[in-house]
Amino acid sequence: MTFSWRIGICNVIVLLLGACALAVGEQQGQPSTVDACSPQAISALRPADQANQQTICEATEHLKKAKEALDGAIRDAQTAQRLNNDAAKEAGDASTNAAAASTGAAEAAKETAASQQKVAKAIDKAEVLLPKSAVPGNAVPPLLGDHVPCLMDKDELYALRGIGIDQDPAKTAALETAKELSKSPGSDLSAYSTFTQNLTSIGLANNSPEQVRSKTLAIAQVAGLPDASAEQVSNAAAVAAATTTYNRPTDLGCSMSIMPWKEASKVFGRAVANAFLAVQIVVRNMDPDHEYLLHDAELAVDAYSSAIQRFQAGHEKEVVRGVSVWGQSYGRQAIAAHIVEGVGILMGAVVGMPGIPANFVNATGAYQAGLVPTFNKLFPDLNTSNLNNLNDLAFSAQSNSRIVVPKGGAVPFVLFVPVQPLEEACWLQPGYNFFKDDSFTTACTAICADPKSESCDPQPFAQSKSGKWKGNWKEIAFKDWTPIQLEALQKHAYAAIAGQHFQAVATAATLKTITCTSPDKSGAYYQALIGGDLTCTLTGSDFDTMSKLRMRPPGDTQAADAIDGTVTVSGDTSSATAKIAAADVKKISQPTYNLFAVDKSGNESNLNSTLSFVLSPTVTASPSQTLDLTAKPFTATLKGTNLQQVVKVTLKSTTTSDEIKPTVIHPDQTGTSITLSVPAGSNPKAETYNVLFVLDDAASSPYDPKQTVKVK
Repeated sequence: MTFSWRIGICNVIVLLLGACALAVGEQQGQPSTVDACSPQAISALRPADQANQQTICEATEHLKKAKEALDGAIRDAQTAQRLNNDAAKEAGDASTNAAAASTGAAEAAKETAASQQKVAKAIDKAEVLLPKSAVPGNAVPPLLGDHVPCLMDKDELYALRGIGIDQDPAKTAALETAKELSKSPGSDLSAYSTFTQNLTSIGLANNSPEQVRSKTLAIAQVAGLPDASAEQVSNAAAVAAATTTYNRPTDLGCSMSIMPWKEASKVFGRAVANAFLAVQIVVRNMDPDHEYLLHDAELAVDAYSSAIQRFQAGHEKEVVRGVSVWGQSYGRQAIAAHIVEGVGILMGAVVGMPGIPANFVNATGAYQAGLVPTFNKLFPDLNTSNLNNLNDLAFSAQSNSRIVVPKGGAVPFVLFVPVQPLEEACWLQPGYNFFKDDSFTTACTAICADPKSESCDPQPFAQSKSGKWKGNWKEIAFKDWTPIQLEALQKHAYAAIAGQHFQAVATAATLKTITCTSPDKSGAYYQALIGGDLTCTLTGSDFDTMSKLRMRPPGDTQAADAIDGTVTVSGDTSSATAKIAAADVKKISQPTYNLFAVDKSGNESNLNSTLSFVLSPTVTASPSQTLDLTAKPFTATLKGTNLQQVVKVTLKSTTTSDEIKPTVIHPDQTGTSITLSVPAGSNPKAETYNVLFVLDDAASSPYDPKQTVKVK
């Protein structure tokens, strides 16, 4: 044990101190068999010795506890030693296991390297059949220029092949940088010459800026350029590559779905479904301020053989429509209908000839009146519907058929590409395994393990019997594809769109009519009868540019006197709804207001229209107005404003249920007063009355101005 001798010495010291303490007690006359530290023993001592004995007893007690602690420490040390021995043994076992694991890891690394070599060979083999830009690593990120890929999952990013970037700017930047560095004192000119030759001989097209950098750096290091110089030339190439790419919009989304033959034939007709692959594409525009004009839509399919491998533009709507028109004359339904109609025409022509039996004449009538209509009912002509669907959904880049995605909206359309190049795709060949087709380079792996085998040679050969040329690959018409073959097509098909965001030049709104939902008098709306908000319907044009309807008194340009209403447009921009809040309705103080449009930038334009009101009637405030009904006949003059619209007045007591219902005899045309006459049998009481009006609108509507007058 490492500390056993130290612990032993401490134990001896404790024992010696204990013996000394006992000896001192005996020297003081205490037998060793008696507890010298008991209270009785201490009190029996001389007063001068009691304090010393007490100190000795306390020291003895502390030493006893120290001994117990040392004994515990010895036991702990022994336990620790045993644990150390066990840990050392376990460490030895772990070392042995680690060595075995290291050996296993080395073997696994060896197997991984072999697997990577196998994958590299497979990719190299795929390069023979695929465009180089479609091999993994050559299109990360996908260099599609300003085209937006229609993706559904992240893995599809690796399957995109693009237009690539021009290699000249990257090479030129690297070579010019190397040329400048070679002029530095002490430069190895041979190394720079080797770098120039090697860089000129390679291709940098279809590589991302990072790939351009790594390739240029590797060439510089092989040529023997200093590390700093190699970094400079590779960085210059990467910067040049990055600046030659397009800026793809980030606020645009695109998704795609391939339409099976059965669906396409029902929507667009058999002729179109037989000739074209229909792909539905949905474009989403998340830009809240700009519309998106679609310029181009393209499709690429990795099918090897004679299939599409690079992005190809879809066919114009007019081309597809031409095929549909051809089907109107030469499709199955068209031919059958023409035959039925032709037989009827011939029968009708024969009926007029002399000597035709009456039965034939009757049969002709039955044929024309029965069979022909029945045939048309059973097999209707859907060409008009098919053409309408084409006009509504087919893609076209022409200006008169352009597709515009609205702000914050989405638009679906259908892209048409020839389907014949896909009818010898790898997934149609015997031996294709869908479940092993897990990458965009593995569609033909199962049937093309050996590129030299006959099954992988699409070259045609002459058939001896027919004399026609036919390829080694199996051809299956698109309408006969199985669901798993359609799924393989969906897996290997990629669509991309291109276009441009734009903002239409704002055109000032024009107003033709304005109609409000409130009672009016010859087009003037009763302010007193507007219950809450005033809602008006506007008709005209370009209301989408209008955010507010502003009312101004004639000749008044003060901002404080303007009353604004919010404008909302729902779909059609030729109509809108304006709403003036109830609080602003109460601010109306003029019988006529000029109307103005306020756009989203706050600019104001004159709508050259007005809105008229019949202002609410009011009573001159009490106590300045008192009606004198003390003498007969009971007449009085009620003063106020806008009183010309009042046809009845009721005075209702504020304290009792008494009412005075005078007759209006002479309303002032200026609206400032009306003369009231109280029936002779009335006995009006002197007190305060609420004033209630009945207006002259079509419904004789009541109105409470919430005002009072005094009667004496």
